[in-house]
Formats: sequence, structure tokens, C-alpha cells
Amino acid sequence: MLLTFALTPGVAAQDNTALPADTAHPRADTLANRAPARLTPIIVTATRTWRSVESQPNDVDVLDRAALQVRQTSTIDAAVQTLPGTDVVGDARYGQEVRITMRGVTSGFGTQRALIFLDGRPLTDEYLGTVDVAQFPLYAIERLEIVRGPGSVLYGTNAMGGVVNLIPAHGTDTTQATFQAEAGSFGSYTIAASDGRRVAPWDLFVSGAAAGTDGYLHNGRGDAMDWAARNVFVNVGGDLGQFGTRLYTAYFHGSGTDADYQRRVDRNMQDLALLWHGAQPTGALTTLRIYRNALDQTLAWFVPPSQRFRQHSLGTILSYSTPVAGNHRLTAGAEWRYQFADVRPSPDTAGGLTAVVGNATTWSVFAQDEVESGRRFTLVAGIRADAPPGNRVEPSWRFGINRRLRDGTIFRASVGRAFRIPTISDRLLPLTVSYGVKYAGNAGLQPERLTSAEIGVERFLSPVHVRLTGFLSHADGFWDFLLGNDSVFRPQNIARVSFHGLEVDATTRIVHSLTLSGSYTFTSATYSSFVGHDELVGNRLDDNVRNNGSLTLTYGRSRMSFASVEARFVGDRFTDPENTSEGHLPPFTLIHLLASEGVSSYIRLTLRIENVLDVRYRTRPEFRQPGRAFVAGAVAVF
Repeated sequence: MLLTFALTPGVAAQDNTALPADTAHPRADTLANRAPARLTPIIVTATRTWRSVESQPNDVDVLDRAALQVRQTSTIDAAVQTLPGTDVVGDARYGQEVRITMRGVTSGFGTQRALIFLDGRPLTDEYLGTVDVAQFPLYAIERLEIVRGPGSVLYGTNAMGGVVNLIPAHGTDTTQATFQAEAGSFGSYTIAASDGRRVAPWDLFVSGAAAGTDGYLHNGRGDAMDWAARNVFVNVGGDLGQFGTRLYTAYFHGSGTDADYQRRVDRNMQDLALLWHGAQPTGALTTLRIYRNALDQTLAWFVPPSQRFRQHSLGTILSYSTPVAGNHRLTAGAEWRYQFADVRPSPDTAGGLTAVVGNATTWSVFAQDEVESGRRFTLVAGIRADAPPGNRVEPSWRFGINRRLRDGTIFRASVGRAFRIPTISDRLLPLTVSYGVKYAGNAGLQPERLTSAEIGVERFLSPVHVRLTGFLSHADGFWDFLLGNDSVFRPQNIARVSFHGLEVDATTRIVHSLTLSGSYTFTSATYSSFVGHDELVGNRLDDNVRNNGSLTLTYGRSRMSFASVEARFVGDRFTDPENTSEGHLPPFTLIHLLASEGVSSYIRLTLRIENVLDVRYRTRPEFRQPGRAFVAGAVAVF
């Protein structure tokens, strides 16, 4: 069993830091009022430094434990799918490949152009460059910080549409043990337990969970497409005066049946952080972080050969942040990441696939300047340079401003550049035959690049909170497989894509215990050029959903007793660049009912009815998504 040493640079300790009086907006202590996504006052994701949500130059959403509790969700995709500017394909609860799209920057498979990380360290697959969100459940997560817009200036490759940061739970002064059990349709079940405590100067949090499902689909052989998973997480840290340390370890095991193979995956992570800070809370902070990821996955294809993926990565992040004046802070640092992948057919099979053994080393340096003008104005500027294998130095940058007025209005504007570098698979895949089709990598493949600008306004006018953001982006060098003269498909930089969109979300308290929240997103993503296929210019990007929105009504009497009705509309999409009728998926609307009722001061019962109207819909052409489903359970907190 594996454990993970992780770094959390003191963020959790800052969760309850009060905002200045002119930017804090207190909310009543009921789940109905805590359901909206903007709750945690201090976050770290958008700037690498502690900063209030209201002072960020980018659009930010925070889902804390109370919000996740209202949503009754245990996976990343389910947590973010109602947020503005976000689209989700697939369902991690059933072991499916999930694609998370932000700001219309879609991915061909997996989540590639939105970066997902744990407490600031990347979770990206070493071989494919994707993130399998089914491998990172939320049982040990304190909150999610979601930042839309390019983030490469802070975090490097893949942060094109946005970033999702999972902040792990810590032990607290109030000892709290939690036990959760659920069962529902399709033979689905969940059992999870956690305990956290703090004995100064140390804190400890431990969690474990098991989940599974018989699935709602059957493959061509008649086998149920099932999924079962287990995970363990340990997080321990200490604050020893000006010196701090944190380490965590995590282990995940999953297995199941897919359309074309049996799948088994084992993943482990370790993370260690050392911190040294000045005598004052706002003084200089030096952080050294060392992390490791490891994956062992077997795909037993029904048509041989089987494949085994053995991958690992090792990285380090060194950063230094210091005030240079009362309202001026500089942050600088360097990163190093080594990735290794060994992908080969299983010993008992032969033919078709060739072994791939490769590695990649990336060096990065970054710097950021933050200037405050009293409590009303924030200016952030940053630059970063990454040196990936096989390519020239890749720069990224960002410039953003935030203006806060006395009447509660906030104006934001930013412009930035992001990129995605080729993965080991993209560059080094040898000639491979799959179902009669030949594929190979391209060592000369160049990074994808995106430049984006956004402007937004936010207004707090009790009891209404409204946010409006518009964005404009242009991407160059999007790659896909093209057929060469040798009848081999290779990835090529072939497309330019233009994006523009509008995101609106609002929350209002109807009465003390009743809250209505909703969002609407319009996103246009079209090809402005496509090598060798001029007829595709003007077509929609694969998986571009132009219109989507959600509406949620939440009633909460207390932390234990609440109910909500959620309606989500998702517009149509094309799954091919030709925008054919065969690749067209129609729009759909889903309605979910959720309820929780406290039966004692320690125990509450939960009920979730998903897809109440039993709508038949698809987010990918290969298979439909689940119909109506029931889940009932209990949560005990001691």
C-alpha cells in the first residue's frame, strides 16, 4: 500500500482569515446560504500567494466542504459541472474517461487542456498528458479552487482553459470523525471514513474509501461495464515556529470492464513540503516541495495484445515570496519535473503494438509581481519560461487588474498566454497497428499555444450576488492525427481556433433559508484555419457546447437538514471537425433532487434522485449516459 507526502503551503491554516470590512460579505450559517460557490475568503491557486477571492484578477470559484455536501458529490467532474464556463463529458463514478472543458478549450480525449492538480502539484499522466479524474475522489478534499482562463504562467503545460486545484483536508483543533455509506441504482455503493485532529504543533488527517458499481451498460460481449475502486489518504503537518513541514501519501486501486478491455490500475503519490516564513504572517515565505507520482495500469484488450503502462514522475518546486513594500509583493521560483513511461504489450501476447520506453525532463522558472493600492486596487503581472524536451524555451505571461468600489462592485480584467507541450506518447510512439490502422509519434511536434483576454464585473447587492465575464481567445497549433504518404497517422500542428464567450452567474436569498442560484454560459469555438482542409474553416471545434446553464433552488434549515432541486441544460455539440449529422449530439436537460435530514445531532440521512425525468442523452457518441438513478445513504459525524 502506498502513502503520499504532500505539501500544503499553509493555505488551510488561513481558511478562516477575515477579510477587510469593505470586501467581506458575511453569509448566514445555513447550508442554503453556503451552497453558492464563492465561500472561502482566502485562496492560493490564482496567484500562488494567499489572496481573498474578491481581489483576484481572474474569475475564481471555491467549493468548500459545505458546498460539496449540498451537492452530495464525490468526484471532480460532478462537483464542477454546474459552474459557469465548464462542460463535462463522461461520468467518473462509472469509471468512464472524463473530459473537463473550460472556456471552450476542448480536448480530444481525457482532460488535457484544463489542468487539474492536488495542492499545487500536477496530476497529469506521464504518457498521455491526461488526467483520469476517477482516480482522484473527493473524500479527503477540504475544498476545490477553480480558476478559469490561462494559467500556464503559474503552472506550466496544459493550463489553457483553466485550472482545478484540490486542497486536501487537515486535522483541526476540533476532533471530527466521519463515516459515510451509500447504496443505489446499478448496484452502486460507497463506504468512506475519515478522522482528523490537531495536537499542537502537529495535525493529522486520515481517510479511506471504497466505491463500486455494476454499471448501467454492457459491452459487445454482453459483459457489464462495471467499476470498483479503493483509496487511502494520509496528511500530516507541523508548524514549528518559523519552520513548517507537511507530508502526505495517497494510494488508489481501481478495476473494471470497459467496452474493449478489462482494466486494472494502481496509483500512488508522495509529497513533502518544507516551509520557512518570517516572523510576521505577511513576511517572506520560502517553500521547497518534492513530489512523486507512480502508475501501474493494465489494459487486457479483448482483441490481443494486452498492454501494461508503468509510469512515474518526480518533481520539485522551489519558491520565494517576499514583501518589498507595504503593498508590494514579489514571488519567484523554479520547477523541475522528470517523467518516465514504459508501455509495452503483455508477455503472453504478440503482434500489433510496439513497446514505448521514454522520458521527458522539463525545467521552469517564474516570477510574479503583485501591487496593492489600499484595499481598492490590485495589479498582478507574471512571466514564466519552460524548457520542455525537443522544443525551444516556451514563454507564458499574464497581466491582470482588480478594482473594488465602495458600493460592492468589483471590476476585473486580465490577458495571458498558455500552452500545452507534446507528451511522451505524442513524440515517441513507434509505429503501432491498432484495428488495422497505423499510428506513430512525431518528434517534431510543436506546443499548442493560446492567448486570451477577459473582462468581468461582479456586484454584491444584498441579497443578490451577480457576476458577468466576457472572454476572447485565440489558439494556434492545435494538433490531431493526419494521414501521411506512408499510410501512417501522425500528430500534426494543423489547426487554429478562435474562441469568444460570455459567462453569467447569480445567487439570491429568497428568504432566510431559501437560496436560488443559476448560471448561463455562451461559448463559441470555431476553426479559423485547418491544414489541408479549407472546407472546415468556420466549423465548430469538436465538443464545443455553445449554450449551457443551470438553476438550483436550495432550502436549508441547518447543517444537517436541507434539500435542493437542480436543473441543468446542456446544448448540442459535434464530435467531429466536419460537423456531420452522424457526429451531432442533441441538447438535453436534466433535473436532480437532493435531500438530507438530520435524525440526531450526529447522524443525517441522504437521498439523491438523479435524472428525475429519465432523459436519454449522450455526451459522447460511443454510449449513452445513465437514466434515472436513486442513491440513499447515511452520514455520521462524531
